[in-house]
Amino acid sequence: MSVMRRLKNVVRGQGIAAIPAKMASALYDRAFECRHGLETLAIAKLDGLTIRAGERTQGFYYEGMRMLPLRRLFAELRHLVPPDAALVDLGCGKGKVLLAAAEAGVAKIRGVEFAHELCEQARVNWAAFQSRTAVSAVVDVIESDAGVYPIQPDESLFFLFNPFNEVVLDRVLTNVSTSVVAHPRRVYIAAAYLSERYRRVFAAHPEYALDREVKSWGCRFTIYAMGPVAVDAER
Repeated sequence: MSVMRRLKNVVRGQGIAAIPAKMASALYDRAFECRHGLETLAIAKLDGLTIRAGERTQGFYYEGMRMLPLRRLFAELRHLVPPDAALVDLGCGKGKVLLAAAEAGVAKIRGVEFAHELCEQARVNWAAFQSRTAVSAVVDVIESDAGVYPIQPDESLFFLFNPFNEVVLDRVLTNVSTSVVAHPRRVYIAAAYLSERYRRVFAAHPEYALDREVKSWGCRFTIYAMGPVAVDAER
């Protein structure tokens, strides 16, 4: 996507005031990457990457999220569920979201990614980040097709940044719903820059209700919820 098109999308969705915030967030990320010895910023297309599970045509290119808006998101999310709940980044790419979640105090974090090289980079980034910050989270990077990833009973937070097409998203929502029926709990799915195509898939799953939107540093997160309220969640 061209820079001009990006700017137009930002202005259309969040107003012109969001542009300075996005610029400041981008500058912060470069300093953050240098400080912690990371490689998360470079866009990675799927062409030439090793795909051992799933179909290449159902995934999209990698583009890293920004740390400042992620901090705001996790400050909101981590108090909605019990402290031992796990977070899953579906389509985790190079693992930026995993680092932000660990920094925010999420104890169990899983990244699911179908491109082998991106999985390897996510593991390298986590090792570098952990060695410099001494965060104590348990982080696993799982090489798998998100559409067939087996949802675990302790997973109550899910993150998406338009990583795959509507077919895979439909499978993911069905799998999460099935898991909640088998192991009742409140789950939240946070989507960054939710596309209209994704909105239509969520609309086809009425068990998911729009819970809230979080706007921070020029980024908009849309959060859906389903299942019984976790009465023992941190407040």
